[in-house]
Amino acid sequence: MVSNSVIYMMAFAAIFSLLFPIGLFIFFKLKDKISVKPVILGVLTFIVFSQILEKLMHVFVMNNNLITAPLLFAIYGALAAGVFEEVGRYIIMKLFMKKETEWKDGIAFGIGHGGIEAILLACFGNLTYIFYAKLINAGLFEKTLSGKAPAATIAAIKSSLISATPALTSLGAFERLFAIIAHLGFSLIVIYSVKSKKPIYLLIAIIAHAVMDFPAGLAQVHILNNIWFVEGFFAIFSIAMLIFIVKSKEIFKNLNT
Repeated sequence: MVSNSVIYMMAFAAIFSLLFPIGLFIFFKLKDKISVKPVILGVLTFIVFSQILEKLMHVFVMNNNLITAPLLFAIYGALAAGVFEEVGRYIIMKLFMKKETEWKDGIAFGIGHGGIEAILLACFGNLTYIFYAKLINAGLFEKTLSGKAPAATIAAIKSSLISATPALTSLGAFERLFAIIAHLGFSLIVIYSVKSKKPIYLLIAIIAHAVMDFPAGLAQVHILNNIWFVEGFFAIFSIAMLIFIVKSKEIFKNLNT
């Protein structure tokens, strides 16, 4: 059985992942008059470069067994995320945001990029897990999913949901908070690279993104099994990004003078 408290926390994480980016857009729309265009471009960047192009490369790499060592796979995954998402930002900003290179435009782009990630992965993901949890509690899980996924996958999903705790499940909401803050920071670094015509800042964004994702990559290949360490690192990284976001407003002002 999946406890009701775990289901409630999954519902909270799903709702938070949907409402937080919407609330963030409304806040900056009223405060800084951000426009919709960079938000939409941020959404498209995530979908095209992360969910399509990056995943196609992952399929190619895994189908051809190009990387088998766990540590190398963690490094590869972190770098792939950094390269595809940050280069994607740079290309889209360079092509379609020639007149939108202010601090508020970077914020708007980050809201779109991080917001759609939260909605697609965390909101919809948690809703799917709630559906699975209800099936498990009704005794219909295996019957419903039989033939639709490998038996090992079905068993792993069931095991993870039954063993889940409210504390661990609540991390989903905090993770989205941290991720969106990080995407705001990355977008500001890349748009600064475009505005200042200094590609070195794109490289900085790629490396920073890879560093952020590396502990999660280690956890994925079971080299690092302490989820609290992974999330703690993510929290510290996002706090550093939040400090940068606040201070960067002055940096953009100085660039305009």
